[in-house]
Amino acid sequence: MWIVHRGSFQLEINQTTIRCKEGQILILPAQSVISFHAISDQLSLTSINFDAEISLMSNRSWVQLLNIPLVFEDDSNSIEQVVQEMLTHERCATPYVHLLQQSLLLRILYELLHRGRTDEPSSSYSHWDKRIHTIIHFLHAH
Repeated sequence: MWIVHRGSFQLEINQTTIRCKEGQILILPAQSVISFHAISDQLSLTSINFDAEISLMSNRSWVQLLNIPLVFEDDSNSIEQVVQEMLTHERCATPYVHLLQQSLLLRILYELLHRGRTDEPSSSYSHWDKRIHTIIHFLHAH
């Protein structure tokens, strides 16, 4: 995941080109071929690397499974605030901080996945295995 704080750049991910700018969050699927180059004179971004797998769907990533877009807008700066809290504790390697970082990452994913939703996920998930519903409800709750 990349959070763009300042500037703009062109990203190529798996042969798809995207122009990225300040205030955007990018979800970069695992095992993707990525290249980019700056468009603006200054560029500042935060990269958060994490491994999120749904074990019962070993041949598909959770990004594919949930049909998550690559780019999100952080219009309200809500994600930026969470990222700043993560950065505040990044050099402290205690188990408690690790737990905090995990919960903040879940908060970011929740905010991104919950955008634009006014109710519970419905028809697009109805054909999925019940275990997938459980995972989605867990993400919504945390």
